[in-house]
Amino acid sequence: MRALGLILCLGLLAPSAHAHLMSPGHGTLNLVEGKAYIVVALPIAVFSQGPAAGIVSDGVLTRAELKANEATLKAAVRSGLRVEAGAKRVPFSSILLNLPEGADHTPGRGTELVMMIVAPVGAEAKTITLTALLWAKGAETLKMRATVTEGHRTTRTEVADLTPKAPRHRFFATPAR
Repeated sequence: MRALGLILCLGLLAPSAHAHLMSPGHGTLNLVEGKAYIVVALPIAVFSQGPAAGIVSDGVLTRAELKANEATLKAAVRSGLRVEAGAKRVPFSSILLNLPEGADHTPGRGTELVMMIVAPVGAEAKTITLTALLWAKGAETLKMRATVTEGHRTTRTEVADLTPKAPRHRFFATPAR
């Protein structure tokens, strides 16, 4: 089972991960063997408040700016996205940041950022709460699709829209059918 999580994580790191994984304002949260694997694409404008504001003030993030300011951006992600297992906040064990690439993107620069996050929630975690505090004009909705994978198959799926007025959602709060 650990191999499945490792394969999922390595798949995210593969060169194809640089392609556009999803549209800005969308994300996935996959619960696999006690870890939450989160992929979120957000416009860089959501970082315009706080310590990362100077990095994104021109509305564009370059690969060089991403590399030079990676720690600041990761800190902004840690404070702007929160995961709880039950009632306990879970720190992220890793955060990978990428600019999307592909035919519809300028190489080495972009107006959005793809975040790949791992949060060790524990095998006993049955509910996962996600809170999003990263918002900007034109980026007022974060559509998240959450899944639970057990034994190489998806056993539960839930979709939620997070907004500045409703920035928190508790996934899998209702019993499985």
